Amino acid sequence: MRNWHQRGISPFPRDLLGIPQIITATVNPALAVLTSLDDPIDGYSAGTFASTAGNITTAVVAWNVDENANQTSGTAVSFTVTVSDDAGTTPRVFGPYARTVVDVTVTATTAAFLDPATADDTPADVFNAGIYAIDNGATLGTQTVIYTKDAFVGTILGTATLAENDVLDARETAPFTTALGNSGSAVFDMDAVTVTVGALASPTFSVQPTISTGVIGDTLTITEGTAGPSTTLTIEEFTLATVDKSGELIGLTWDTTGESAGQIRFRVRATNATGFVLSNVITYDLAAAAVLGDVVMPADTPVGTGGAALVASDGDYGEYTVASNVVTPRISPLTLGDTSINGTVVSAVRVGDLDVAAATEQEIIDLAPYSLSNATTPNARILVRPGVAISRATMDTFRGGFPRPNPYTLNGVITLEGELTTGAATVTVESFDLRNTLEGGYFLKNLLARPDVGRSAFMTVTGADTISLKVQGMDHRGAVPFDTSVDYHAYFPFTGKVGTFIAGEYITSSAAPDTTIANQMIYRDEDIAGNIRFDNGTSGGRTPSANQYYTNGATVTGVTSGATATISGAIVNPLPENPEFINSGPGLKSIDVRDCTMQDFSGAGIVAKARDSIYIDNVSAYRFVGDAFKIISNAAGIPNPTVTCRRTDTLNGVGASSYLNNPHSDAFQIQRSATFPDWIQPFLVEFNRILDGNSQAEMQAMFFQNDPNRFEDITFRANLIGLKNSVHGITLSVPTVVGMSDCHHNSVVAIGDGLEPTGLIRGIYFGGDRSRIAKNTADRITWLTEAGTVVLADNATRDINGVSSGLERADIHTGLGGANPWRINTFADLMTAAVPAPARDQTIGARGTDVDWVNYTVNETGLPAIPSVDTIAPILSGVSVTPGTTTAVLSWSTDEGNGTAYWMVDANATRTAEQIKTGGGTASGSASVTASGAQTNITATGLTASTPQYFHLMHEDAATNQSTASSTSFTTSAADVTAPTLSSPTDEANGATASTASVSTDEANGTLYTAVTTSATAPTAAQVKLGQDNSSVAAAFAGSQAVSATGVQTISPAPSGLTPSTANTTHFMHEDAAGNQSAVSSASGFTTAAGGAYTQNFVDTNGTGWFQHSSAQAANSAQWTFSAWVNPNDLSGSVRLWDCSGRGAITMAGDKLTVFVKDSANFTVYDAITTNAVFNSGTLAHIGIQIDLSVELEPSIEIKINGVAPAMTGSTAIAAGNGLVALARTTGLLAYNTGAGITDAMVSDIYLERSAAVSLATLYNGGTPPDLSAVGSPYIFLGDTQVASNWNAFENLGTATLVAGSGTFTDV
Repeated sequence: MRNWHQRGISPFPRDLLGIPQIITATVNPALAVLTSLDDPIDGYSAGTFASTAGNITTAVVAWNVDENANQTSGTAVSFTVTVSDDAGTTPRVFGPYARTVVDVTVTATTAAFLDPATADDTPADVFNAGIYAIDNGATLGTQTVIYTKDAFVGTILGTATLAENDVLDARETAPFTTALGNSGSAVFDMDAVTVTVGALASPTFSVQPTISTGVIGDTLTITEGTAGPSTTLTIEEFTLATVDKSGELIGLTWDTTGESAGQIRFRVRATNATGFVLSNVITYDLAAAAVLGDVVMPADTPVGTGGAALVASDGDYGEYTVASNVVTPRISPLTLGDTSINGTVVSAVRVGDLDVAAATEQEIIDLAPYSLSNATTPNARILVRPGVAISRATMDTFRGGFPRPNPYTLNGVITLEGELTTGAATVTVESFDLRNTLEGGYFLKNLLARPDVGRSAFMTVTGADTISLKVQGMDHRGAVPFDTSVDYHAYFPFTGKVGTFIAGEYITSSAAPDTTIANQMIYRDEDIAGNIRFDNGTSGGRTPSANQYYTNGATVTGVTSGATATISGAIVNPLPENPEFINSGPGLKSIDVRDCTMQDFSGAGIVAKARDSIYIDNVSAYRFVGDAFKIISNAAGIPNPTVTCRRTDTLNGVGASSYLNNPHSDAFQIQRSATFPDWIQPFLVEFNRILDGNSQAEMQAMFFQNDPNRFEDITFRANLIGLKNSVHGITLSVPTVVGMSDCHHNSVVAIGDGLEPTGLIRGIYFGGDRSRIAKNTADRITWLTEAGTVVLADNATRDINGVSSGLERADIHTGLGGANPWRINTFADLMTAAVPAPARDQTIGARGTDVDWVNYTVNETGLPAIPSVDTIAPILSGVSVTPGTTTAVLSWSTDEGNGTAYWMVDANATRTAEQIKTGGGTASGSASVTASGAQTNITATGLTASTPQYFHLMHEDAATNQSTASSTSFTTSAADVTAPTLSSPTDEANGATASTASVSTDEANGTLYTAVTTSATAPTAAQVKLGQDNSSVAAAFAGSQAVSATGVQTISPAPSGLTPSTANTTHFMHEDAAGNQSAVSSASGFTTAAGGAYTQNFVDTNGTGWFQHSSAQAANSAQWTFSAWVNPNDLSGSVRLWDCSGRGAITMAGDKLTVFVKDSANFTVYDAITTNAVFNSGTLAHIGIQIDLSVELEPSIEIKINGVAPAMTGSTAIAAGNGLVALARTTGLLAYNTGAGITDAMVSDIYLERSAAVSLATLYNGGTPPDLSAVGSPYIFLGDTQVASNWNAFENLGTATLVAGSGTFTDV
C-alpha cells in the first residue's frame, strides 16, 4: 500500500474527510447603469470564479430580458451566473444582479436654429440641425425635424405641418421642433424655434428660354429658361406664322411634321406670389428641309453661272456642266426644254424676253441688272438661287453703274425673283432704293426683306411717278422684334421726390415756358429703378412736343397732388425703331403688293402713292408701330388712282397714343389735305381682318379723313375688326361732301382681356351724300345726317346715333364666352367671335358673307340699293279693282322701280298719302316695288260680301317722294254658296309607273285635288283633299293645282311613282275660292304596265359622232331642260355637249363645266364655269340643267352634277332677259353646230325639253338611271333601248328631226 499519509494526501474526498469543498467568485459579476440607448449585454461584467475541489469548467449566465436589445426606460433588467467545476462540486448560482433602465441625458453641443428667411426659401433652406450628445459623450446619430405654421412669432406651435420643401409665404413664421433618437431609444423634443419670413421678390429671368433648331418634320424642344425667386414657369404664347400652336405642345416638345414654313414665336411666363413676368419673345424661322428636286435653268444664264444643286458625277451633259454637284450652262442661250441628268430633270425656260439665273451676289453684279431691260429684251428676269444675301450696294446696280444716268429709262419690267426652297423664300435683300426712273417697272418676288436698323424703309421711292412697282411673296421683318406684352411708355430718372404723385394727374415742368395743359404730361407710375413713366400723346389738349421741356435738372410738379421731384437724366424712349417695308411717298405710276408679310416695323408697313392704281391683296402686318397701310392722296392737279385693299390681316399694333410723340397704330389711314384732289376713282376696302390681339396698345382700324374733299365712290365691304377700345372702327369723316359711300357686311367686335369691355366701341362712323350702311354688326353705328341721304338697313348694333337699340353684345355676336371670355388674341378666335348670334339674320356682318373666309363672296340677298338724289314722286297708272266675295284684287302700274306701295281698304271715298301709309281700315298693307311698269297685284282679304268699299293706293319711292293717292271704288260680290260641278273624268296608264288624267269643271277659281288609289271605291271629298283613299290610307299618288279657267283640267305634274301591273282609279275634287267642295268624280280606272329593271345602253362617240338639228326643230321657250349621262374618254380639250349657234352652249372645258345662255334677243342671261373640277376620265357623271325665265322677277337656273349643285364662278344670278331661252337656231349636239369640238365620251339618255315639267331630281333619280320612256315627248331623247346603229341612223325618240351629223358611234 502506498504510504499516502507520508505524502499528506488523503485517499478520501474532502467532504468525506469533513473538509468543505467551495466554488467562490474571486471577482463578482456586475451590471452597470443601463440607459435606453444600451443593450443589457453592454452593461454586463462576467466576473471570475475558483473551486476548492478542482478547476472551474462552466459559468452559465441567465437573463430575464433579451440581453442584446435596447430596453425601454423603467424596465428591471437582471441576470444570474451558474458556475460548475471538474471535481463534481455542486454548481453554485451567483446573483441575481439587477438594474432598472434609466433615460439618457441629451445635451446640445451646438443648438439647432433657423437662419433669416425670405419668401423664396423653404424650411429646409434655413434649418441648421445642431450637434447632440448623450451623457456618455457619444454623438447622437439621427434627427427628425417637424415644422409647423404659426401666425405669430413665439407662440405655441400650430397644428399645420410644413414639409421641408414647402415655399414660405411672405411674413409667415416657420416654427419647428427637433425629434432626436436612435433605434430603440426614447424621443426627446427640443424647444420650438421660429423665424419670420421676409417679403417675396418679384420674379425675374436670369436665363432666357431657348428652342432647339430643326426643319419641318423634326421635333423641337423648348427650354423654359431660369427664373426666380420661387417661380412657376408656363408657356405663355407659342405660334407659327401667328397661328396658335400651343395646343400641339406635348410637354415642352413640338412635332413639326406637316407644318408649313414660318416664324415660330414664343415666350414663357414666370409666376410667384407677387405676380408674373414674361420672358423675351423668342423667335425661330422654321423652314422645310432642303430637298434636291428638278432644276429650273433660265435659258439666257451666262455660261458657268447660275449654278443649281444637282447630284451627278463631274462632267459635261449636253448643254450643261456638272462640277461638285452643281450644274451650270455650257452654252448660252440654252435650247428650251428638258434634259435628264442622273435622273434629275433640268428645264431650260424663258420668262419674259430675257431670263437669267444668279447663284451668288457677285453674279448679280456681273449681270449689270440695269442693262438687261433694253429695246431688244425689255422684260428681263433674274432668278436668284436659294440662300443668296443681296446687299444694298448690289441692289444699286439695278439703277446703272457710275456715273448713273439721271433720270434713266427702263424699256420694260425687271424682275428679281428668289427661287423657293420647298415653298419657302430664302433669298435676303437688304434694301432697294427706286429713284429717278422713267417708264418700265420692277417686280420683286419671293424675297426676304431684311433691312438694317438705321434705314427708314426697306424700299424707298423718289422721283419715279412714271414707273410701276409690283411686289409679291415677300417677307419683311424689322431687326428688333416688338414685344406685345411690354409697356413702352417713356420715362425719366428722378431724385429728391417730396410727396406722392397720383396716377393720371397732370405734371408740369419748371423748364416749360408756361404751365398750360399743352405743355403738360400725365404721370403714370414709378418703377423700382427710380424712374417716372409718363403719357405724352395728344389727348386732353396736350401736344406731343411737350416732352422737350422735361429736361435734366427741371422740377416736375403734380397739378393735383402737389408732389415734386427733380429730373436727373434725359428722357428714355424704350420703343425700338424699325424700318418700314415700302415707302412710295413721292409716288409711282402704279403699285401692286400681294401675298406678303410685314412684321416688326415702325412708321408704316406700306406707304402707297400712285397715279394710276394701288392694289394691295393678301398682305399681313404683325406687331408694328404707326400705320400698317397708309394711302396718300396725290397733289393738286394729279388725279387720284383706283385703289383696292383686300384680304389683309393686321394684328397687334404696338404703338399707343400715350407713348412718346404719339406713335399710335392704325391699320388703314388715308393722308389728305385741303389742297388734295377729290378721289373720283373707285376706292374698295374689302375682306380685311384687323385685331388688337394681346398687345398692350390699341389700334385705330380704318381712319379715312375726307374733309373738305370727297370720295366719289368708296366701299367698305366685309371687313372683320376686333378692337379693345378705339374711337375708329370704320371711320369715313365726311360732314359736308358730295359723293357715294358704301358700308356693308362689316363686323366690328368689341374684345377684352378676360373681361367684357366697358362702354361702347365706335364701330362705324360714316357719312356721304349717298350712303348705304347695311348688314353690319357693331357696338355703335353713327352717321352724319347733314351729309345727305343714308340708307340704313339690317344692321345689328347696340347704339344708333346715340339711341340704344336694346341689344347686348351677346345678341349680336356669338363666340365671345368660353374658357377665356372676351380674350380674343388670334384671328381664329375673332372668326369664332364674329359669327352672328343665332337670333340674328345669318347673312349680316363679315362672317355672314362666307363662313370659311376663303372664297371671298358676299351674300347680297336683301341688300338695299345705294340711294340716288331723287325729288320726283312716282306716278300711278292703270289702277283697277276686281272684287270678289270677300276679296278685292288691285292691278296697278308705276313709273318708278323702287320704294314701297302702301294700300288700304275702307268706306271713305278719299284718303291722304300719310293716312294710307299709316294703315288701318278694313284691310291694309304694303308691297315692295323693285321695277317700274305693271306691278304684282295686291289682294285685300277679309272683306264683307255685297259691301261698297274704296281701295286706296300710294307709292313712296326710296327717296321718300310720295305719289298722289289713288282711291278706287268697288262693291264686293254676293257670297258664293254654289259648289263646282265636275264632269268627264279620264285616266290612262303611261308605262309601268305613271299615268295621265283630266277632268272638266264649271268654275274658274279655287283648287283641284287629285288622288290615284288602288281601290275603285271613291273616297270622300275630305279624303281626296288629304291625299287618301276611301280607307284613309295614303293614295298611290296625290296632287293639287290651281284652277284659273273653266273646262278641261289636265293633271300636272302627271301622276307618277305608281306600282307596275296594278289597277288604279283616279278621283277628283274641286274646292272653289269660297270653300265650296264639288262631289268626288272618279275616272274609269287603268292598270299600269308590267315593270322591269331599266338598263342604260351606252354608245361611244369615239370623238367623231355628233348630231345637228335645224332652227325649225326647236322654238324659243321660257323653260328648258337638259339631261345627259356622260363618261369622258378624254378631258384634254374643250368640247361641246350642246351648241346653239352663239346663243348658248354647254361645254366640257377640261374637267370643268361651262354654261352659257342667251335670250331670244341675244341678251346674256347666264354665263359661268364650275369653280372646281367636276369630271374625271373614266368616271360616269350625270349633267342636269334646268332654266325657268317664266317669272320675270324670279328667273332661275338649276345646275346639278350627280345631283349636287357645284360652286360656280362667273354670273352669281340669272337674269330674266326677255323671258325666252334662245333655242330656235341651228343646234349641235355633242359638238359645235358646225361639227367642231366633238365630245369624246361614252354617253346615254340625252334628254332636251322646252319645259321644266320633269325635275332634275327625277332625271338623276339618286344616281340610278331612270326609265325615261314615260316622261312625255321631249324634242330630243336619245337612249332607252337604242344602240349604236340607231344613233348612227340619226333616230330620235323625241319630236325633232336630226338633220346632220356623223354616224360613227359604237356600242359600249
